[in-house]
Amino acid sequence: MSSERNVGVALDYSESSKYALKWVVDNLVREGDQLIVVVVHKEYSPNDGQYQLFGKYGSPLIPLVEAAEPSTQRQYGLKYDEEVHSALKEQPQQRRLQ
Repeated sequence: MSSERNVGVALDYSESSKYALKWVVDNLVREGDQLIVVVVHKEYSPNDGQYQLFGKYGSPLIPLVEAAEPSTQRQYGLKYDEEVHSALKEQPQQRRLQ
């Protein structure tokens, strides 16, 4: 069995999803795992061009380093949230997550 795993968690920035993300980072992922965070955009309208593009082709996977950049956050409608930022920045670096 491979020691590297893909671990996913959905994030809509609600308190429960932030708790789930923190729990996954603190208790489930281990060194070498790839953590995939699926960001749910509740505010997109089905008539929005970006929504239609993502619906047809899927949104891109954005590396954590790029997701922290303000220009990337604006482009993909990512929100800066201190709890999320902390969970994704501090623990993964300590465990060398991808």
